[in-house]
Amino acid sequence: MSMTEKIIGFVESNADNPESTAILKYGLRIAMETAAVVIPVIILSIITGQFLEGLVSTAGFLILRYLSGGMHFKKASTCNIISIIILIISISIPVPFDNVGCIMTVVAAIILFFTTPSNTNRRRLDPKYDPLLKVIAAGIVSINFIAESSVLSLTFFIQALTTLPIFWKLLDTYQN
Repeated sequence: MSMTEKIIGFVESNADNPESTAILKYGLRIAMETAAVVIPVIILSIITGQFLEGLVSTAGFLILRYLSGGMHFKKASTCNIISIIILIISISIPVPFDNVGCIMTVVAAIILFFTTPSNTNRRRLDPKYDPLLKVIAAGIVSINFIAESSVLSLTFFIQALTTLPIFWKLLDTYQN
């Protein structure tokens, strides 16, 4: 049993209201899974002297991932490990913005405009908001033309790739 499950079990055993317990469990699970990615990335970025890059990459990835969707693993632990790897790669590989980073940002914005929201069958948001999500996701990526962040170029590009159906097929092959 994972630590998240133990904490949720504790909450359930000490709760009075089943409806609020379900909401609390859902929120707690999301918070624990997010912390399982954020904490190791921030610690590693501090150790390597790249705290700001780690913070920027993590925030950019999580916000964009929430809005755009993307491929999903069957186990949360696998998702967490892959997310940590993506973020560490994003802060570790130098990408000059003037050429490669700019191209990655353009490609990411285009991909996200056409694929957002991607693989969001578990999302509760009404599909009528899908066009707005497309514009917001592409807009967030486009902010990088002002920021000119090589870290965000790579982070956004990798996240955009996870919204492509070909990556879901690769994932299905890997998981089966």
